[in-house]
Amino acid sequence: TGKDNGDGFFFYPPRRDGGSLDYCGQNGHRLVPSIRWENLRDGMEDYEYLWLLAGGDPQVGLGNAADPYVAQVVQSRTLFSRVPTDLAAAREALARAIVGPVAVADKTAHPSAVAPGEALHYTLVYTHGGPNATLVVTDSVPAATVVVTATGPGSVQVDGQWVTWRVPVSDGQAVQLIIQATAVFTPGAVLNRAVFSSTEVLTREAGLVIYGQRTFLPLVLRGP
Repeated sequence: TGKDNGDGFFFYPPRRDGGSLDYCGQNGHRLVPSIRWENLRDGMEDYEYLWLLAGGDPQVGLGNAADPYVAQVVQSRTLFSRVPTDLAAAREALARAIVGPVAVADKTAHPSAVAPGEALHYTLVYTHGGPNATLVVTDSVPAATVVVTATGPGSVQVDGQWVTWRVPVSDGQAVQLIIQATAVFTPGAVLNRAVFSSTEVLTREAGLVIYGQRTFLPLVLRGP
């Protein structure tokens, strides 16, 4: 009938006519997985996380790196957190522990709107995660914002609109590059993209608007 409650089954059967199941919507003759099935899948993924963090060879009765993460949500076979966000936080922490420290990159334009001939600057900020490495940043600045200069630690090379930045970085270290530019008469939106390469590759974009002319609205003061 398509209205079975799923007890004893991992999937809800579809309707013969492909019509909508209660609370499940149109299913196009496909089996609809039960919550029980989804929980089993999540449990298998959690086991794989714990197995990887334990080095792929967990030993019964011996402590391993995964134990503190399990202890955050599970105290015994019958006592465990029933708050979904607790489990999600533990999963995120496990994933970060497996992949190791991650890098963070950001790029902004200031001001975000300029007139032709006005100055602006792009700020590129990078925080390293992982072993010591050399950060290489390449930024092909759009012709609508002509590069004047670029300053930052390490080696900074400016070749026309092309900026290349090389700087050694260590875990947790933050570095910053500032690109000074001037807007030319090309009204519209300008998108600037930079590529950060070290132990991983990150791409960040910054947008701004060049407007053709300013509009001043008169102020009219009324007397009493």
